[in-house]
Amino acid sequence: MAQFEGTALFLSLLIAFPAIIHAEAFCKETSGDIRIESTPDGATILIDGIKVGETPYSGSVSIEKTELIKTERHNPIASVMGGALFGGLGAVIGLLSGNPIAETVEGIKSGATKDIRYCVDKETQHTIKIEKSSVTYITEVSGIKDFGLVTANLSAIAFKLGEEALTEENLSEAKDYLTVVDNFGAEKLEEARELIQKIETIQNEPVKIDQEKKRQEEIAAFKQKLHDEDFARGMSLFKQGRFYPAVKAFRKALEHKDIPATRTVLTRTINRHKETTLR
Repeated sequence: MAQFEGTALFLSLLIAFPAIIHAEAFCKETSGDIRIESTPDGATILIDGIKVGETPYSGSVSIEKTELIKTERHNPIASVMGGALFGGLGAVIGLLSGNPIAETVEGIKSGATKDIRYCVDKETQHTIKIEKSSVTYITEVSGIKDFGLVTANLSAIAFKLGEEALTEENLSEAKDYLTVVDNFGAEKLEEARELIQKIETIQNEPVKIDQEKKRQEEIAAFKQKLHDEDFARGMSLFKQGRFYPAVKAFRKALEHKDIPATRTVLTRTINRHKETTLR
């Protein structure tokens, strides 16, 4: 009988050993698919500071795993009583019923419970950097839900930077960004070319007075011209009864230059738009 019980104990260890090996394979890093596109193509891509290629790009990024432990109740009575009543045979029956002797004894010590290890996907943050010429787009992806397609409209970003430089009265920087848009040959292309021509016209005029004073006058004249163009477009839309786009045109004019008369016209146009909407 003692020899039979020893055989049962050996069988319990033999059954438990593969589970231990399997547990060691838990929580290993996996990967998620990702595709990166840009307007225009050919932008350099860096993932977490490492260059991986150019757009359009298809690849993968790592997804870390984290280990969790949950406690489950189990019933050690059957195996224990079986061992007490039938010796080694009862222990073998306990093993085949899914309650190994080692787990049963441990269960008695911890209040008839056992800890189960398992793995779940961890929020894994990656920094995606897309750059071409002097334009850069940076975004963060974290977790599988954010992986997939990442897009960057570099042309639109360059145009916005050009407008901001123009607002800050930095004509040279504005021209540089708008030239990038022209080279990209995508969104806002015509608008960028028009602004470049206007900037070049201002920059190429002969200097007749003090440089700084002249620069301020040129900027003021440039903004006035942009204001007048948008104001004229707004008035045309207003006469056509297209009040909502007229409101947008007047607001654009005020961005270039804040003129009280334009604000008065804007208020009147907003009221007219509300009246037509409520009819």
